[in-house]
Amino acid sequence: MIDVSTGAAARIARGYKPEGYWISPDGSQVAFSAYKIVKLQNRPRAVYDLVVVALAKGQPRIVASNVHMDYGLAASWSPNGKLLAYTDSRPGTSTSGENLPGECFLVSVDGGDPHQLTQKQHPSFSRELRAPIWDVRGEHLYFLAGNALWKVSVADGMTTELGKNSGRRLGEIVSARVGGSFWSPDSGRSMIVQTRDSQTRQVGFYRVDLENGSLTKALEESKSYGSEFSIDVSGNGKTLVYFAEDAQHSPDVWAADEGFSNPRRVTHINPTFDNYVMGRSRLIEYRDADGRALRAALLLPSDYRQRDAISDGRGRLWRFQRIERGQQFWLVRKGSRKLSVAGNARLRRPLARHALRSGSPMVDLAKTVLPAVDRAIELGIATRTASV
Repeated sequence: MIDVSTGAAARIARGYKPEGYWISPDGSQVAFSAYKIVKLQNRPRAVYDLVVVALAKGQPRIVASNVHMDYGLAASWSPNGKLLAYTDSRPGTSTSGENLPGECFLVSVDGGDPHQLTQKQHPSFSRELRAPIWDVRGEHLYFLAGNALWKVSVADGMTTELGKNSGRRLGEIVSARVGGSFWSPDSGRSMIVQTRDSQTRQVGFYRVDLENGSLTKALEESKSYGSEFSIDVSGNGKTLVYFAEDAQHSPDVWAADEGFSNPRRVTHINPTFDNYVMGRSRLIEYRDADGRALRAALLLPSDYRQRDAISDGRGRLWRFQRIERGQQFWLVRKGSRKLSVAGNARLRRPLARHALRSGSPMVDLAKTVLPAVDRAIELGIATRTASV
C-alpha cells in the first residue's frame, strides 16, 4: 500500500502470489486471490485461495481455499462489505449430485465455510474476466451466460433468466471497475448491458428491465467497442465512459450520460490520422459454395466511389482500418486500389491450431472466401480481371 501524499510504501501481505485484488466498499480491507498449484486426480492444477487483510496492519486470513477460478479475477465484495461472491468451476458434483458448471459461492469475510448459492441447472457462470455483479442492496447477483442475463437471489439462490432471445449478443454488464454493483439509470429497476446486433454487427447499450427481462435500446451505432476492461462509470454515477472506434476513426474514450443522449468523444489520441482519408467498411451477404448464407466485411479503399454497384443496405463492420480478429482475409484489386474481404470461414478445424489434424481447411477456406470475392464482383466493387 502506497501513501499517495508521502510516497511511503507498506507491505500488507507476503508469502503469496496475488493475481486479482479488490478493495472493500468502505476502503478498510482488501481481498485478493493467491495463486498456487495443487495435485488433483494425480495431476497438477492451478487453484486460488481468497485472502482478506485489513489495511490497518491486519493479518491476512484465508476465507476460501482451492478455488478453481480462471485467472483469479472472478470475485467481488457485497455492498455492505460482509461477503465475497466468487465463481468456482472445480471438477466434481454439487450438493444436488449434478456436475458443477461454474457455480457461485458466498463466503463471509469474518469466517465460516463458503456457501454454494446456485443449486439449480444453469449455464456456466464462470467467466475468465467477469466477477459476479451485485445490486446496490446486496439482494441479488447477476451473471451473463448462454447469451442471457441471470438473476440469482442471495437469500435463497432462486435463479431467473432475463433478456433472452433479443437478437443481440449480450457482451458485458456495465458496472464501475471499482466495486461490485451494476450501473443503473433508474435506481436499480434496470441495468445497462453492452450488446452487438447479430445481423448488422452494430454495437450499443441496451436497458434490461430486471422484473420482466425486456430489453430497450439506449444506444446503437456503427462502431466497435473495447473489451471488459474498456468500460467504467464516473464516481458520481452520472457518466459512462468507454472506448469506441469505427473504420475511419481510431479508438478513443467516449462518454455518455444516463440517457445516452449525445455521446461525446473525450480524447483525441491519434490526431495524425486527421491528415488522412480512411476507407469505409461495409457488410455484404452471400452464399458459400455449399449454399450456406454468410456475411463478409469489405474494407473499401479511401478513394472508392460507388458507381453502378448494388447496395445491400445491411450494415457494416466497424473496426478502424482492419477486419475483426478470427476471420480470414482475402485481397482483390480494382485498378490500383485494394480492398479486403473477410468471410466467416466454416473450417473443419480452426486455422489457429498449429498441430496437424485431419480435415480439409484449405478447401473449406476456398469454398467460403471465393464466393465472397464473386459477390464483390457482382456488386461492381471488383472486376474479373482483378489479380488475387
